[in-house]
Amino acid sequence: IDFIITKKIPEEKSSEILVAATQKQVIAQHLELFEAAGANPTIITIDFFSLYGLYLQIPSYAQLPGSVALLDLGVQSTQVAYISNGQLRLIRTLPYGVSTIAKEVSDIAGISQSEALEELIRFGLESHDQSSHLDAIMQAVGSFWNKINFTLTSFTAQTQQESISHLFLFGGGAHIKGLASFVTHHMQVPTELF
Repeated sequence: IDFIITKKIPEEKSSEILVAATQKQVIAQHLELFEAAGANPTIITIDFFSLYGLYLQIPSYAQLPGSVALLDLGVQSTQVAYISNGQLRLIRTLPYGVSTIAKEVSDIAGISQSEALEELIRFGLESHDQSSHLDAIMQAVGSFWNKINFTLTSFTAQTQQESISHLFLFGGGAHIKGLASFVTHHMQVPTELF
């Protein structure tokens, strides 16, 4: 359904591309939903293809050496894009997100999952007088990032590249108070909001 050029090799007059493909019937099913709503899309793409294009348009990002990871922290899942020396190499969707952290906080602290989620969103990882569950939140977030780190380590091993030199967070979960500084400390990798 789409492709992007991830590397140009002028001396060989060639390029490396990353392709996204799916069965025509899957696309047809998705298009039916849009048509039923009175919309007719002209382009179908993969969100990380567009994000990678944006990433390359930001000079300070595009010039980063080494390996970089973009992490879209959603409620139910986390998407990870791995960029090595400016080239998008791998994309993976992990089946855990902010709700995974809330579930673990719930289990550790003995509170409902909705209470845990509310406290995570409202107070995040910052110390405050109103939370008696900060230790549970810190433990759950640490466990979550250990899972993320496993994926990042597998990316570097798979591509035989150096370890990640920078992390960029975006998506709803990226705005949890204190998360970027926690990840920087926990992963020992500079981390910031995209």
